[in-house]
Amino acid sequence: MELGEKAEEAAVRETYEETGILIAVEALLGVYDLIEKGYHYVIICFSCRPVGGELRPGPDVEAVRWFRLRELGHIELMSVTREALRDAGILP
Repeated sequence: MELGEKAEEAAVRETYEETGILIAVEALLGVYDLIEKGYHYVIICFSCRPVGGELRPGPDVEAVRWFRLRELGHIELMSVTREALRDAGILP
């Protein structure tokens, strides 16, 4: 997050920078801790919907693509991403 930036604003900005997709934040899904390799990250997950833009990888991303919900159970996800999707009822 940038100084003075609200969490929702950071989510919109980061999503656009890294994927080319403009989003509208709809709801807070949860706040998660990711502790690994000597770092403690606080991950804030939102439910969002795409509202524009064009899918493309940003400077910190190797590749981007859309997935169907049924595909999410079969791809590699960060542990907190999988946990947030379970909490949201998207994954079993």
